[in-house]
Amino acid sequence: MVLQPELIPLRPHHLVCLQYFVGNGYSTGFTANTTRVLTYLKQHPTLACIQIVQGADTLCQSCPNMHTQCETAQQHDQGYLQALHLTIGQQLSFQEAIERFQRYVNDTVFHTICGTCPWYDLCSSLRQKRTLDILDT
Repeated sequence: MVLQPELIPLRPHHLVCLQYFVGNGYSTGFTANTTRVLTYLKQHPTLACIQIVQGADTLCQSCPNMHTQCETAQQHDQGYLQALHLTIGQQLSFQEAIERFQRYVNDTVFHTICGTCPWYDLCSSLRQKRTLDILDT
């Protein structure tokens, strides 16, 4: 039996958020959903198919702030769309997303794009404390 890849819509900045996700979130439901999605992606890094979307995605669906205008998230999306050399509608595996992150997101890019995010201090701390290899955690 051949496993069918699950198509997971993700906005560009969430590819970066997943790199630093440690179980914190906007709500219990958001944290549970993000954990579920990340677990699937880590278990199937070359099979899982991510589709880059504009606006609300799989993670946003459980966010208590989803219906509020989030200009900062849109700015982060635009920054990472360019930094990771992505296009809306593009499909890639989680492994490919990780490789792009490792290749293109240096400290300057991270600070420039994520510096206004409410989670910046947590992610920055994680970035400084360890070499990130998300598939080994």
